[in-house]
Parts: sequence; structure tokens; C-alpha cells
Amino acid sequence: MDDTCRIVADPAGVSDDPMDERTGELVPVDAGQPLYEGPCMLTPTAPGDGTPEATAPSAEPTDAARQRYRLLLPLSSPPIPAGVVLTVITSRRDPELPGERFRADSAGQVSTFAVARQVGMVRL
Repeated sequence: MDDTCRIVADPAGVSDDPMDERTGELVPVDAGQPLYEGPCMLTPTAPGDGTPEATAPSAEPTDAARQRYRLLLPLSSPPIPAGVVLTVITSRRDPELPGERFRADSAGQVSTFAVARQVGMVRL
């Protein structure tokens, strides 16, 4: 896992994020103590695996229409509940990834022969 991420609880979502009056964009509120900070890996899910197709560029996509990602974390990481927010801190392979934010749309899963904890994510 070449990336580093921070996962925090964000129960209010964007409803408590103040707007930057200069840019018109919402500024994420620092949610405090992270649930997890450490190695991670994000991969887009493959088309045709149940992920809905993207909407037209002019339409604001809903969570159901956004590109979905699979987050992999070490098995030693704590269980990750749905609704938490991940921020990519560093990425060795993608210089545009640091600072990107994702929301967990499913709780973390492991299996009998697990090698990593898996969590479904959507980009914010």
C-alpha cells in the first residue's frame, strides 16, 4: 500500500461545512481525532460490477451515480463504519490524489482468507 490516508467520523456531512466566500466551495470541518491514519490503497471499481453509470457532465451526481472506489486497509486497522470520510494524505503513484476526499458507503469487510480490510467509497 503506497498511499497514506486519514479517516475521520463526519456525522453532519457537508451540512456543517462553512462556505469559502471567495471560491463558493464548502470547506471541510476538521472532525478531530482520526479513526485511522496510515497505509491505504484506493482503486476504482470496474464498470459492469453493479456500479451505476456516470450521469451527464452537467448533472450533479448522486452517491448512486458517482464512480465507486474500493479502499483497502491493513487487517490491523480498526473496523470502518459507513459514513466516515477519508482524506488522502500522500500518494507515491498519483500526484493529484493527495487532498482528495471520499465517503464510505459501506462498512469495512473481511473474509475467511482476508489479506486486507475492504471498504466501499464514493468521491466527494
